[in-house]
Amino acid sequence: APYLLLSNLLDVGCDIPYIGPTICPQNGWRSLLSKEWVEFPHGKLSHSFDSSFHRYADRDVSYTDYIRWEKVNARNSGTIHDGEGLSATLHDYYNYAFNTNSTELGMLTNPMALCVLTALVLIIRLLKKVFLPKFSALGRRLGRSTHGPNWENENEERIVKFGEYVYRLCYHSAVSIYGLKYFHDKSWWNKSQGGTRNLWDMHPNHPVEPGMAWYYLVQSSYNVDALISLMELSFKVELVNPLAYSSALNFLEKEHVVDESQRKQEVLKMMVKGGCDQTLLWTPLFQIKWSPTVRGDFREMMAHHIVTNCLIFLSSYYRF
Repeated sequence: APYLLLSNLLDVGCDIPYIGPTICPQNGWRSLLSKEWVEFPHGKLSHSFDSSFHRYADRDVSYTDYIRWEKVNARNSGTIHDGEGLSATLHDYYNYAFNTNSTELGMLTNPMALCVLTALVLIIRLLKKVFLPKFSALGRRLGRSTHGPNWENENEERIVKFGEYVYRLCYHSAVSIYGLKYFHDKSWWNKSQGGTRNLWDMHPNHPVEPGMAWYYLVQSSYNVDALISLMELSFKVELVNPLAYSSALNFLEKEHVVDESQRKQEVLKMMVKGGCDQTLLWTPLFQIKWSPTVRGDFREMMAHHIVTNCLIFLSSYYRF
C-alpha cells in the first residue's frame, strides 16, 4: 500500500498542468529508477495511475447490476427470479451485501456506501449510549470496593474515562479477532502462492470480498464517530439573540458609524467581548466556543482522527 500510494502521488503530481512538466523528466519519473522497481507488473512502483484513477479500475457492482445478473442467471437455469415482496427484497439485499464481491459497498465514496456508513455511525452511537454508563458503573463499583466511598466522589472523571477505555478495549479486541480470522489464510502471507506479489498483480482490479468491504465500513464508522465525539467534547454551540445584534447595529448608527462593513465589524467585536474570551466563531445566529471539557491534547487527537479517516477513505478509493 505505501508503494502504491507513493506511485499514485508522483503520477498525479506529474499530471498537474504547468507544474508537473517542469519538475518531472520528459520520459516520466520512472526513467530515473532501475527496472527492478518499475518493471510491470512486479515492480513496486510499476503501477501507473493518472489523476483519473477510474480509467484503470473496473466499475463496482451496483445493486441494479446484481438484480439484472440474478434475473439472467435464473433465466439461464430455467427458473424465475422472485423479486416481489418484502422477504424477497431483503434476501436480495442480504446476498448483495454479504455474498457478492466488488460491490459499491467496497468503496466508501459511493452514495450507497456512505448511506450504510451513516447508519453504522448511528448504531455505534446508540451502542455507546447504552454501554458506556454500564462500563462506568463497573469502574465505580471496582473503585468503591478497593478505595472506599470517598474515592468515588473525588474521581468521577476517572470513572467516566474508565468506561470509555473499556469500550475501546472491547471494540479493538473484537476487530482484531475478526481481522486475524479473516486475513490469516490469504495468499499474501504464503510464499508458495506468490506471497506479496499478489498485492500488485491485477491491481486495482482485485476482487473486494464482502468481508473486506464491511471491515472498511466498520472501521471507518468507528473513527467517524470518534471524530464526532471529540468535537462534541471540545466545542459548545450557543444561540445568539438576534435582537441584541440589531440593537448593537442601531447603537453604532447613532454613534455615526455609518459604513456598513465597519458597523458589522464593530458589532462582532462587541458581541464576542460580551460573550466569552473562548469564542472561536461568532455569527448573528450562533457562536461556537471552547467547551469546559475540552481535552488538553485536542490538537493532537483531532489531527490523529482526521489523518486516520483520510487513510481509510483513500485506501478504499485506491483499493490498497
